[in-house]
Amino acid sequence: MYGEPPAAPVTASSRPVLAAIAAGVSALNPQPLGRMLALTRWCSRVPRRHPQPGSSTTSGFYGDFSSFQWGGPEEAVIAKGSPWPQELARVLSGLLQLANLPARIVFLYGEEPPLLHAVVETWVRDRWAVCDPCANRCYIWPHRGYASALDLQQHPRLVDQAPEHGRNPYVDGRLFRTIAIAEYVLSSKPPPDGDLAPARPEDREILRAAAQVFEVP
Repeated sequence: MYGEPPAAPVTASSRPVLAAIAAGVSALNPQPLGRMLALTRWCSRVPRRHPQPGSSTTSGFYGDFSSFQWGGPEEAVIAKGSPWPQELARVLSGLLQLANLPARIVFLYGEEPPLLHAVVETWVRDRWAVCDPCANRCYIWPHRGYASALDLQQHPRLVDQAPEHGRNPYVDGRLFRTIAIAEYVLSSKPPPDGDLAPARPEDREILRAAAQVFEVP
């Protein structure tokens, strides 16, 4: 799973919004490493592109998240300002692919207390590297480059020594004890709008907790 990925061209003719984002970032960051870091940063700002929590708005889902809708194409995830890790991971993976960087999603699970998370691995400088849009963090391994999920599982200190450790719940080496890697190929056509599903009242607390991560300075 950690060999060189196969070349998989992405057709973006029917995804103009995503293609424009990837092209704009790529134009400013011609080197693959720069594109990786810039797109991770761009996705980390998605939940902040809408009014502040508690405001009345139809373009974002803040406050009590009573109008939040799960799922939808990557364009919908951006438009609704989703704070949910799995949704942001889909967006980052798709944008990296459009920027000619192979990418896949990595699901994480930490115990005591239980916490689910999702990050992205992208192929850059001949190795897989973890990018976390919820923490705006790609983990550096000194003298080696950037670390993969497997590297972080074997060397959790690379996560725990990051400045956000202790402030951002997703920056925690324990999350990498259990990892599941999923190939995620951006569809050439977005799924129908019917892919959206209303959040349940019991979902609101976890959504509020997810949104609070983006309020950490």
